[in-house]
Amino acid sequence: MTDIRLCFSYKDTGSPWNGTNTFTRALREHLSRMTGFSIVHDLFGDYDMLFMNELSRGPGSPYALSEIRAILDGSRNKKLVVRAINLKRNHHFTNHADDFLGDDPEDRATLDLLNMADLVIFQSTFQKGFFDRFGYRGKKHKVIHNGASSVFLGVPGGAKGLEAKGDLILVSAAMATISTKRQDIIARLSLVPGVRVIHSGVWPENLDRAKVDLAGVLSHDEMARLYERGHYFLHPAVHDACPNSLIEGLCAGLPAIYNPGLGSGRELGGKFGIPLDENDLPGTVARAREEYERLATALAADRHYYSIERAAPSYINVFETVAKGKAITAEPPLRMSYKSP
Repeated sequence: MTDIRLCFSYKDTGSPWNGTNTFTRALREHLSRMTGFSIVHDLFGDYDMLFMNELSRGPGSPYALSEIRAILDGSRNKKLVVRAINLKRNHHFTNHADDFLGDDPEDRATLDLLNMADLVIFQSTFQKGFFDRFGYRGKKHKVIHNGASSVFLGVPGGAKGLEAKGDLILVSAAMATISTKRQDIIARLSLVPGVRVIHSGVWPENLDRAKVDLAGVLSHDEMARLYERGHYFLHPAVHDACPNSLIEGLCAGLPAIYNPGLGSGRELGGKFGIPLDENDLPGTVARAREEYERLATALAADRHYYSIERAAPSYINVFETVAKGKAITAEPPLRMSYKSP
């Protein structure tokens, strides 16, 4: 069988950047070790399929939609697969009709790209929902949750010791400082007695960190070592399409404390986590203590679902299906967990 020549339009970097960069790097590295695929780096070169993370070039400026159209029009045989990322309107949307902010040129270009794709990959059912609401009209799509780098599977799984009077260690991570990340909740949780919060990434300059321990920007190996110390991954953000930080924490064996508000927190972490109650943070901590051993033990047997080893075969199936010109079927029901072979 001839290799599928696949061009990654997004140029990932080895340094910590954002979730798109993290996942794309993991997927590209996984595919580069496989037979049946050749990775092409020249967007204007010869290949069978263009794989895009929307119009982003990587840690830089976006492509123009006209540029992509010209590339595809110049070679009718090239297929286009787009992984949806986000829309500006998602960050301002609160599930009410009067919150629709109107058109945005960047959002419009993103939707045009998705609507012209041979197949669109959505990272969560929540993400597909807001794209549908704001103008996605395509019929060829799949929902595939992200998967974390294999390094996180190396973190020992199972429940860690948690003394009755010992600190409950919560680990959080974010490279963005936008308000939807809800670092204010992270700070407030650090003030609850019996809790220690360690935050990786960046912290908003204008927000008091209270008692949060700032670990700074960490590599994957450093994050894995940090997860060995934690009991829960804390993810209070809203509007996140499919946060890689949460995926990584779950893959490393940390149950989740997630925001039950608008977003994908419950979708991703509901089976192996608890919803936080913003109005009763001490109560949230008490429930986390009560449920910890049960959740950590259950997650240890099922955390492979959150790894790139589960996600990559789903992407490979998409690439092979599109390359062969087969009909795209509706996405299968999402599974909340995955049993390792």
